[in-house]
Amino acid sequence: MSDYAVKVENISKRYRIGVQEAASDSLGGAVLRAFTKPARTFKQIRSLSSFSDSSDQDPDIIWALKNISFEIKQGEKLGIIGKNGAGKSTLLKVLSRITEPTYGQAFIKGKVSSLLEIGTGFHRDLTGRENVYLNGSILGMSRADIKGKFDEIVEFAGVEQFIDTPIKRYSSGMQVRLAFAVAAHVQPDILIVDEVLAVGDVEFQRKCIGKLDEQASDGKTVIFVSHNMGAIRRLCSQVILLDNGEISLKSDPDTAVNEYLSNSYTANALDSNNIDLNFEDDPSKTIQIKRIRLLNELGQPSYTFSNKYPIDLEMEIKVRERRKDAYLGCVMYMSDDSILGDSQTNDLEPKFEWRKPGSYLVKLRFPANVYNSGIYRLGAYAALSSDATDRRDFSFQIINGQPFGQTVGGSRKGALLLPLEWEFAESK
Repeated sequence: MSDYAVKVENISKRYRIGVQEAASDSLGGAVLRAFTKPARTFKQIRSLSSFSDSSDQDPDIIWALKNISFEIKQGEKLGIIGKNGAGKSTLLKVLSRITEPTYGQAFIKGKVSSLLEIGTGFHRDLTGRENVYLNGSILGMSRADIKGKFDEIVEFAGVEQFIDTPIKRYSSGMQVRLAFAVAAHVQPDILIVDEVLAVGDVEFQRKCIGKLDEQASDGKTVIFVSHNMGAIRRLCSQVILLDNGEISLKSDPDTAVNEYLSNSYTANALDSNNIDLNFEDDPSKTIQIKRIRLLNELGQPSYTFSNKYPIDLEMEIKVRERRKDAYLGCVMYMSDDSILGDSQTNDLEPKFEWRKPGSYLVKLRFPANVYNSGIYRLGAYAALSSDATDRRDFSFQIINGQPFGQTVGGSRKGALLLPLEWEFAESK
């Protein structure tokens, strides 16, 4: 007997677009039309879900999902990633029994709790307290269960002060916190969470991920959709990459995330027209970056570099006022937007300062044989005190290093190659 929690077999979902019903002046008009013209009303509704054998050629038919099959074991944490429109939300709606698939079927063992949209199951005119009881009931909790967990739910959401305030007065972040707190305390067998966590602050996101970890440790199954690749890597044991409604890859988190980021950045971020950036004069800025570019080993502007050679960052800076608190900096990001490192002119001794207004050429060298292959983002900025007055971001690619997560003579994970010196000597 299989120990699966969720088994998906050849699920496909298609929609008909472009069918528009004439708008009614009022609810009464819509009801009247439904009764006076039932055949027409039924035909319009039926047309949205009816398909002919030749409908695949119909431009008004789109496939949100195509022959999706996978299995999730009990206690597994599955991440689902992909670009917008890849079919992630549709798949979660099918698994949550909100949407029926066109073909295929999903077998689910146990109680499911879903958090797919902000405020799902909430009534705007009810207070937070009333909505906890309402939403908990919708998710299958008894009133006694809700009462027993009420204080824990409110504390987790951090809305104690506003618990008797109508939900319509809540910010979107507060609504998400309360909705997640209720869903996570239902004690489901399977917890399905969409990207709604992106609305919360960093501290709350950390609490959510900790709660999801706790659920999985207790043998619960977690299905998690997010564009936060760091959270996907940390939380999930397996990841599915969706592309145009199909599974393009199911693997460990590092492999799937790297594949997704590589395709996304290569297609969108690397632009040969943006390798030598010039910016218009802005008199409102005390310090301004006028030009910025990355130079390869031949001194040529590029967005692709070999890890065997140093990379030079070159900036033209315009200073309009002498300021002792002026400084420059650059921060490097990995492909999942986590910070790899930061450098500032304030790190120099003696402290750097602009001597006089004018134009300056600034160069910064990144050493060779340090970075793994992958896509990086660099943010260069000019600042006064602690506030950046001008900042420019662009992406670039490192090649010839080991790709993130690739195993060559042992694990070579992370962004850095760490070119350390190894010494060997015979021991006596």
